[in-house]
Amino acid sequence: MGTNSKNKPYSKLGKLLDSLARSRDVRGPFNIARYIESATGHKVSGQAVSKYLYGEYFPKHMFIEAFSDAFELIQHERSELAWIYTYGSRHEEDYGLVATECKESPWRPDAFVGYGR
Repeated sequence: MGTNSKNKPYSKLGKLLDSLARSRDVRGPFNIARYIESATGHKVSGQAVSKYLYGEYFPKHMFIEAFSDAFELIQHERSELAWIYTYGSRHEEDYGLVATECKESPWRPDAFVGYGR
């Protein structure tokens, strides 16, 4: 998973796209392309998807929208995909932050612990 014949790893966006597709039992760029076309009618070649995964091409917004719709991404997955598509990494990686837990009541001043290093 995540490397081609030249042992080049997937880009961060490619890793996320691959992970989201695999979590729904769709593996490989050609299968991802067929799944998207079948589910949404958006035409994309397996070769183009492969180049997106390896970071050789940057997908257009229409592909990301079709991918999100085809795989029925939940809000958290859509947010993560949007962030990585826009900024190239996860928010926590950008700032060296790690999410911490929320306590029971969101109304107490100490309820949200927030982010820590």
